[in-house]
Amino acid sequence: MQAKGLQSEYMRATSGAAAEPARGGAGGGGGSSTTSASPADVARLQREVDEARAEAKAAASSLAALKAQAGGLEREYDRLLSEHDSLKRQVARSGGDKKHD
Repeated sequence: MQAKGLQSEYMRATSGAAAEPARGGAGGGGGSSTTSASPADVARLQREVDEARAEAKAAASSLAALKAQAGGLEREYDRLLSEHDSLKRQVARSGGDKKHD
């Protein structure tokens, strides 16, 4: 989500700077595809990038934790299923269709 915001902010900053006439200098910028952004904009965008990376890292670790938890649940389910089958066989051997309430 934040990446779209960063991208639109980047596009706004670069298209706004490209629309301005070139300042100073003979040659008027001569084919350079880079634009100059204010140091405040650069710092703000860098903070946003850092925050987005931190969020992505947190999401990745959360995903890894969920996968580990799902694996544990799957193993526990398989263990219980096996135990259930074992108990059913044990009841069948002991003579079993006796139902108790």
